[in-house]
Amino acid sequence: MGCDSRTVGSAPLRYQTVFLPSHNDATPVQTIKAYIDGIRLTCNHRFPNSQKERSPEPAMRADLFPNMKMVDLSLPIYDDAPIWSAEPRCIVHDWIVRGRTHGTREPLNMKYFCMAGHQSTHTDAPYHMNDDGDKISDIPLHRYMGWCKVLDFTDKKLGDHFSADDLVKRGVTDGDRILLHTGWDCYLDPFDETYFNMDHPHFSEEAIFWVLEHKLQLVGMDVPSTDPYLVDHPKIFRDKDNYPIILELLTNLDKIVGEEVYLLAFPLNVSEGDGSWVRAVAFVPED
Repeated sequence: MGCDSRTVGSAPLRYQTVFLPSHNDATPVQTIKAYIDGIRLTCNHRFPNSQKERSPEPAMRADLFPNMKMVDLSLPIYDDAPIWSAEPRCIVHDWIVRGRTHGTREPLNMKYFCMAGHQSTHTDAPYHMNDDGDKISDIPLHRYMGWCKVLDFTDKKLGDHFSADDLVKRGVTDGDRILLHTGWDCYLDPFDETYFNMDHPHFSEEAIFWVLEHKLQLVGMDVPSTDPYLVDHPKIFRDKDNYPIILELLTNLDKIVGEEVYLLAFPLNVSEGDGSWVRAVAFVPED
């Protein structure tokens, strides 16, 4: 058996010359076997790795959240979901239904959504209260994630405020992210109008100034508004370069109260948005 090398471009090709046994000395089976062996040799020269065991694929990177459980902090969105009376009714409609016939047979399912950007669990952008404030699309996504302290405010009732002293007593420090658990979401299932009562627990003016002074990064709550009277709420967005991410209408904070959790609560990429729905999820260490 001989070997011939040629080059195509810069890649050498090697050809095997196969010498078969003479018909006088070999049976038909031996002749066929020698021919197949020659083909194998040719393939081994041209594709040297073809006969070798392939290297295993590199392993996936390790999970970013090992030994952590997830808790969904987001309210469901459904037709006629509760909303402030002044805001548009939430509409979730079956626009196309697979198998339904309206002239022609509909081939798929598709829902139609019509609702305010502040429906259910959502974030407020500064532009919501300040014409010169950042819009949703201006805010870096990393601001909607990070470690949060989940604080117990279940002592708050109708007519109460979150005060600066409340925050100090609960150990809030500079640059913190905090989630305030009042248990107010108990009025949602079944729905009770107390949930949207204008006197639900909310931030006082001095607490808002304390939040700004201590540069808190994120403030979330299970009540409908930071300040439903809209007197002090705009003040939290007065400084373009110093404001916390605001999350409202959270739920399930009772499952993580007293914990430090890692929060992901990303808004949709709403152009010119003053607010957006979020899917807020807490990652809770289990060890």
